[in-house]
Amino acid sequence: MLINDVNANVVLIHSQTQDKFHDSHTLKFVIIEKQLITTEKEKCELNIPDRIKTKLTPDHLCFVVFTSGSTGQPKAIQIQHQNFVSHIQSWVHLDIFNSDDIVLQLSACSFDAHTQEILGAMCVGATISMLKPNGHLDINYLSHVIKRTHVTYIGIVPTLLRLLCEFLDASNQFNWEKMVVETISMLMPHLPRNGKVNNCYGPAECTLVCCHHTVTQKDLKSVGSIPIGRPLANYQFYILDAYLQHVSTNQIGEIYVGGISVFPGYYNRVDLTNQALIDIPDVQGKCYRTGDLGRFNGNGDLVYCGRIDYQVKLRGQRIELNEIESCIMKSSSFVANCVVIKVHDDKTDQDYLAAYIQTESKDIQNHVKQYCQSHLSSYMVPSIVVLLEQLPLNENSKIDRKRLPEVDFSQMQHNNDYAEPKTDEEQEIHRVWCELLNIDKISTTENIFSIGGNSLILMRLMNYYQTHFVQQNLNISTLFQQPTIQQHARLVLINSNDNEQQRMLLKSKQWQPLNLTEGQASFSQFMAWFEEKGRFGSKAPAVYNIPLVLKVMNNTVSVHRFRLALLAVIKKNTVLRTKLIFSVNEKCLKQYVKPMPGVIITIEHDDYYQFEISRILCEGDFDRILLSELSKPHFNSELGIVLRCHIIKINSVGSDDVSEDVLGKNDMIIVNIDHVAFDGSSIIPFFKDLETAYKNPIEMFCETDNSDSLQYIDYSIHERRMYDDPSPDSDMNKARKYWEETFEGFATDKPHSLSYDHPEVIEQSTRSGNGGHVFRLFDNELVERMVSVTKYYNVTMFQLLLTCYHLFIYKTTNDNDVIISGLAANRYRPEIENIIGTFVNFVPYRLGIDPQITFKRLLLKMQHICLLVVQHSRLPFIDIFKISGGERRSTPPLDQVVFKYDNNSTEVDFVSLGDSVCKICYDILLEPQISTLNHVLGIKHNVSSNGKKHELSLVWDYDSDLFEEATIRKMDAQFNALLHLLFSKSSSFSHEQHSLDALQLLE
Repeated sequence: MLINDVNANVVLIHSQTQDKFHDSHTLKFVIIEKQLITTEKEKCELNIPDRIKTKLTPDHLCFVVFTSGSTGQPKAIQIQHQNFVSHIQSWVHLDIFNSDDIVLQLSACSFDAHTQEILGAMCVGATISMLKPNGHLDINYLSHVIKRTHVTYIGIVPTLLRLLCEFLDASNQFNWEKMVVETISMLMPHLPRNGKVNNCYGPAECTLVCCHHTVTQKDLKSVGSIPIGRPLANYQFYILDAYLQHVSTNQIGEIYVGGISVFPGYYNRVDLTNQALIDIPDVQGKCYRTGDLGRFNGNGDLVYCGRIDYQVKLRGQRIELNEIESCIMKSSSFVANCVVIKVHDDKTDQDYLAAYIQTESKDIQNHVKQYCQSHLSSYMVPSIVVLLEQLPLNENSKIDRKRLPEVDFSQMQHNNDYAEPKTDEEQEIHRVWCELLNIDKISTTENIFSIGGNSLILMRLMNYYQTHFVQQNLNISTLFQQPTIQQHARLVLINSNDNEQQRMLLKSKQWQPLNLTEGQASFSQFMAWFEEKGRFGSKAPAVYNIPLVLKVMNNTVSVHRFRLALLAVIKKNTVLRTKLIFSVNEKCLKQYVKPMPGVIITIEHDDYYQFEISRILCEGDFDRILLSELSKPHFNSELGIVLRCHIIKINSVGSDDVSEDVLGKNDMIIVNIDHVAFDGSSIIPFFKDLETAYKNPIEMFCETDNSDSLQYIDYSIHERRMYDDPSPDSDMNKARKYWEETFEGFATDKPHSLSYDHPEVIEQSTRSGNGGHVFRLFDNELVERMVSVTKYYNVTMFQLLLTCYHLFIYKTTNDNDVIISGLAANRYRPEIENIIGTFVNFVPYRLGIDPQITFKRLLLKMQHICLLVVQHSRLPFIDIFKISGGERRSTPPLDQVVFKYDNNSTEVDFVSLGDSVCKICYDILLEPQISTLNHVLGIKHNVSSNGKKHELSLVWDYDSDLFEEATIRKMDAQFNALLHLLFSKSSSFSHEQHSLDALQLLE
C-alpha cells in the first residue's frame, strides 16, 4: 500500500523479507546486502560526472516518511532538502551536536529521527555508532555500546529512556510520552559532569525537532512536566484558541508551527494537506496545525499539555485524559506507567473510562481508584482498572494504544445514574428537595451542589429537619459535608429517641402570634426605609421596587377577580397594608397595621394599593412602562401603600370589542411591591396566596382571621426581644462576639481598594443615584467546569464565585484584606420561612488572602467563613457596621464592594389563575439606571428542572457618579479572564498544586 502511494520505482529489501514482495513489471527490488557484497567485490566504475549534473533545488524532496497511522491510514510526509538542511543548521547553531560528537544510531529506519542520526551526523562530520539489528531493544547491550564507544549524543524517546534508566538502577516512576521530572532525575547520576539533557519536541511534519529546552536543576524541583522550551532557529511557534486567537500566558491552546522547516504537504493528499497547513492572521506563510496542546509559562517557555485527541467527552463532561494519567502516576510507587482511554460497552450502550497500568503489583486497583476519588472529580475516576506487566509499544518505542487488551466488562459492577429513595426518610427528604429546588426527580446519591443547592436551601432544609424530624442537634456545617439525600436521611435518624418530648419542647420555643397592630419597625424595614429616604436626599428615586411580571399564556384572566384576589392577599398578609412613620418622640421608625373591613365593599380600595390599566400596540411600549415601574417612586409607605398593580393589554388600542375585564393571551400583569414589605424569598408565598385567593377571593377575604397566624409585625417584636436579651449565650450576643472577632485587626483607615474614576464623590453625603450596568453570559463549557468544582469540593456556587470575586479584587488592587458584602436571606427560624416581608440583612465577608496558598485552600477557607456568616447573620447590619469601624470612616468598607447571587431555586415559574396559566417573566425585567451601592457584582444562576443544565449570567451594577463605563467593562473582561484561568479546560492552573501568585491577569 505504501509503495503504491508514493509510486516507487525501486524498493530496497532484505533477503529475509523478500518473500513478502511479489514480482512486478513496474518495480525493481534490490536486495540490499547482496548489492553491498557485489559492490565490495567488484571495482565498479561509477559515472560521477553524470551524477554531478543532476539538478537539485532546495524544494526537491529529500525523503518521505510515513506516520505511524495512530489516527487512521498512514500519511506520506514530504520533507524537502531546504526543510532538512535548515533543521540541521538550527541544531548546529545551538551546538546540540557537532563534528566532535559520537552519535548513537538508535532509531529504527521507519522513524524520522533515523535521518537525523545518519544524514545529520554525516552533514556535520560527526561519528556514528551503529547498533546491531534490534539492538535498541536489548538494554544490556545498548548500555554496553554507549559505554564502549564513548557515545556523546543520544536522541531517545521517554519510554526507552525509562527502560534504560531502570537498567541503571533508578526509581520506577514514569508518566507516558511527556518528559517528567522523575525520569530525568533518574538519568542525572549517570551523566558526565558537562553532560546536558535537552527536552525536545517536534512532529514529523516539522522536520524532526522544532523546539528544545535544556533541563536545569530548577526544572527537577518543579512539579509536573519539564518545558519543551523555545523554537529552534528557522521555526516560529503560536499557541492559539479555537478561533485562531493568541492565548494569554499559562492559558492552554493548540500548538501551531511555522517556518522554513515546515513540510510542504502530504504526498498525493491535498485534502489532508489543506487541513494541516493553514493561514494564521498576520503570519506570513503556512503553519502546521499539530493537534497538540501547550501553553507558554511565565518564563516564555512552551509546556506540552497533551494531545487534543486525548480529550474525550463522557456523559456531557469534557475530560483531559492526561490529567487522570498524571493522577494515577502519583497514586503509588508501584505504578510504572499508565494509559487511560474511553471504552464502550455494547451490552449496556454505555461509555466508561478504563485505566491500563504497568505494574508488578497484583492488587493496587482499589488503592488507585480511592486515590483518584480523593483527587479527581467523580466523573474523571476510571470505572475499570487493568493491570499489565508491560504496556504495548510500537516500533518507535512509543505506547501503542491500539494494542491495549480489550476490557472485560463482566467484572465491572454497573451502577445506574439514578438511585431511587428507599426508606421513608429518603422519600420524604426527596420530596422536600424536589420542592425547594424545583426539580422533578433527584437521585439519592446526587450532590446537592451539582443541582443548584446553596446556603439558603440548606438553611431551609435544616429548619425542616429540625421541625419534621425533631433534630435539634443538626448544624448546617454537617449538611454541607454530607450533601446527598442518603446522607441527610442517615443524619435525621441519629438520636431519634424521645421525639415526642423533643417536639413538645420545640413547640414551646416557637414564636407565637402577638396580634399587634403597632410596634417598632424591624431592622430590615428600617434599613430599606433609611436607604431610600436618607441616601439620596429629598429627590429620592425608587431604588427598591420589586416588580413581578405575569404573562397570560392561555385562556383568560378576569381583571375584576384578580383585583379581588389582591385585596384578599393584602388582608391576609398585614405587612402589605402597614404604614411606616418615623416617630420624633420615640426616635425610631414605627409600623402601624391599617385595618380592613370584614367584607369587600368595592374593588377599588385605592387606600390599600395602586391600580392602573394601559393599552399598548408594541413591546417597545411595554418596556417603557416596565422601566417606569422600576424607577419611579409609586409607593407611599407613610400611608401604607406598598403594592401597585399595572395591567397591560397588548394590541388592543381602539378595539371596542375587547372587554375591559378580560385579559387574553400575551397580556401582562405587573405587580410591583416596595422592598420595605417584600423580599426575594416572599415571592413563593405571595403567589401561593394569590392562586388560592383567585379561586374564591370573596370567601378568602371574609374568612381571613389573622389571630392564629404569625405576621411580620410579630416577627419584628420577637426580633427586638431577641436583640435585647442580655444573656451572654443569646443568639444576638454570640453574633456580636463573632463579628468582633471577624473585624479584629482590620485597618479601618486604609485607602479605598477600588480605582474610582471620580474619587472626590466618595466624600459626598448624597449622590444622584444614577447607575449603569454591564452584562455577560458565561459559556456553557465554563459553567460545566465550575459546577464540577462545586460538586468535587462540596461547596455552593455562591461560595465558589464569592471566592473568585475576592481573588479578583486582590489581583486588580493588590489588597489582600478586602471586605465584600452580600445579602443574607436571614430566615433563620422555621416559623418565618413563609411569611411575606423583608428579612434580608447586609453581611460582610472578610477573606484575607495569602498569595502562597492554593485555590483549593482559599475556597475551603471561604466555605468555612460562609457557614459562620450564615449562623451569625441575624445581628442587624447597623450593629455590624459599628463593629467594623464604619462610624470612624468617611466611607465604610461594607459599602464599597458587594456581591449579589440570585438562584432560581427560590423561584416559581408559573401561576395558575383559575383556568389560565401565567408565566412569571423574570427574564424580561429591565435594569433601571439607578445605583444604590458603589460597586456590585450580580450573578444569576439558573438550573433546569432536571437539575442537569446550569446557566450563569453576570451583571455589574455601578454608581455612575464614581465610575465610567469603560472602567467597568475592563473589570468585566479581567474577571472573565480570571474565571477561564481557574476553570477553563485549556488552563493549566491546578487548584491543588499551584499557588495563587501563579495567576496572571492581563492589564
